[in-house]
Amino acid sequence: MDNLFNFDIPKLCKILVWILFKKIRKQILFFTKIAKMKNFISSKNTFTILILWGLVLFLLAIIGYSVQQETVSLIPTMILLLVCAFIVWVLLDTRYVIRNNKLLYRSGPFRGGFDISKIRKIEYFSGYNIPTSIKPALDFKGFIIHYNRFDDVYVSPKNANIFIETLQKLNPKIEIVGS
Repeated sequence: MDNLFNFDIPKLCKILVWILFKKIRKQILFFTKIAKMKNFISSKNTFTILILWGLVLFLLAIIGYSVQQETVSLIPTMILLLVCAFIVWVLLDTRYVIRNNKLLYRSGPFRGGFDISKIRKIEYFSGYNIPTSIKPALDFKGFIIHYNRFDDVYVSPKNANIFIETLQKLNPKIEIVGS
């Protein structure tokens, strides 16, 4: 019965890292495919990036220490690796795409979009307490986009001026608030 839960953890870690690199390769291919569309990467706040990469390194250090001490358990190791993969996915895959008069956003596994003609107002926002429910962004300085009647989303494109100009070209009725 003991052999049922006795896994080769280093081999399992190698397999999970290989899967992660395969996912990154797939994202790189996807980036080249969507280069023809208006693609805006999220700006990244240094503090946020340091905290998230620090957390990934800390979790990997915990896994490495438990492997070294030979006190590895499969389920906690899998959970920690999945958390690391999730954080890395969000860090590497937060962007906004304008395609077919729609604004699409994605941040790791979180995705969505809406019609640009439905945008009513774009409001500049800077701060930690962002008053929206959807925040596919990695920075504290960005824009709250109000669309439909009560919907809003917070975005932080790296090239903010070009992003706003592109949206205004597609919908000249957009009201811009703030600087």
